[in-house]
Amino acid sequence: MSVSLFEYKTELSYYKFWRRKDRFILYEDVYDEWSLVGVEEGSFEYEINGEKGTAAFGDLVVCPPKVPFRRVVISPLSFHHAKVVLRRDGVALQEAREKRLSGKISVSDTERLKANYDILKVSGRAWKQAEQFAKCNHYVYDTWYLCFRELEAMAREEQETGVEDESMARAMQLIRQQAFRPLHLGELAVSLRLSPSRFTQRFKKTYGLAPSEYVTSLRLEKAKTLLLETDLLLDDVAESCGYQNGYYFNRVFTKEMGVTPGRFRKTNQM
Repeated sequence: MSVSLFEYKTELSYYKFWRRKDRFILYEDVYDEWSLVGVEEGSFEYEINGEKGTAAFGDLVVCPPKVPFRRVVISPLSFHHAKVVLRRDGVALQEAREKRLSGKISVSDTERLKANYDILKVSGRAWKQAEQFAKCNHYVYDTWYLCFRELEAMAREEQETGVEDESMARAMQLIRQQAFRPLHLGELAVSLRLSPSRFTQRFKKTYGLAPSEYVTSLRLEKAKTLLLETDLLLDDVAESCGYQNGYYFNRVFTKEMGVTPGRFRKTNQM
């Protein structure tokens, strides 16, 4: 990236918190501004710029201006929706100059994200009023900041590995985008025009671990955060981390961590 995402500032044009919605009013919508959806409870499927995925707590979904945003509720959805103009030196960013600034970004600092949500639910009720606008705009920006921080971290990680294999860099990007929903690595290999075995070999040579191991590491890091910082049921933690059910999540977590998710939460939660 030639321009750091941190150089962009937000200018809030819309904010609303929606509570336990069974469906979106429209399956597809197009906005003039940058759109950010942050899930607080439940989950939904989305499609933006050809990218499809599932978003749950800890995920931010970004849609650039003038791009169709398709979405379907999976389970009753409570979410924050903000529309902003992104500006750098007074100039509005109209397109995704940085190709990853579109689709789902999973935030590692869920404690800070949740704190932002709690404040926005209060100040956002009257976000158009002068006394609340500045506060609401600040916490919307801070939520965007968390998004920017994840993307900048991904960029640094790619630079530090000295990756010359563009297909593996693309694989890393796709895995990070899709790790927290059901992910078929065989299909990913095919999309890169590689056999599953060759994909595994090249990924491991480049990054030092197999694709499946990398997916598991991402999921378990998110799972540990959710176990310690939220009161989500284990089935909900499993869904948020990309596992189809709590039983399989429990088995993987116990194998990798040497302790059950429930015991991990009880032992480490303050």
